[in-house]
Amino acid sequence: MARILVIQAPSRDEGGDGWPTPFDEVIDGALDDVASRWAVMIPADAITEVPRITGGTQVAFLCRSLDGLEHAARLDLPGDLVFAPSALGRLDGHRRRRLTMRAARPLGAGDRLTADAIGTEVGGAGLSADLKDAVIGRTLFYKLDQGEPIDFGVLEEDHHKGNGGEP
Repeated sequence: MARILVIQAPSRDEGGDGWPTPFDEVIDGALDDVASRWAVMIPADAITEVPRITGGTQVAFLCRSLDGLEHAARLDLPGDLVFAPSALGRLDGHRRRRLTMRAARPLGAGDRLTADAIGTEVGGAGLSADLKDAVIGRTLFYKLDQGEPIDFGVLEEDHHKGNGGEP
């Protein structure tokens, strides 16, 4: 079984790397343009059992979501596994690959965030690590245990930050 990623107008982070399963081939094109490679293309996001395929039939199993891809990749499917991510699949892939912020150590309610209090992880539920400078100096509403995600829901809004007020 070959694992094939079909992408249209790829962004810099949508190549074959970083997805939850390795791909044997990455095709930059529309799904309709490559579908003719197989006699049959079977939707496989919710496949529950391996279908019987008669000998010689070229079959592709199409997944549009990451959960469907991960599930189908665990099955012994008698054909190629084609991943052509939907918009939601692309968003989920981006979320799983992005660097996010988490508490590097236990933090108490009322503590101000410092650079050394912020850790990172790939694919976490916290804010993007790109926003680290924007949250340093903000006060926590709630306590955070080590490893818990840092998001705007646990941070006080600082109306003075960036307007000449103190951080």
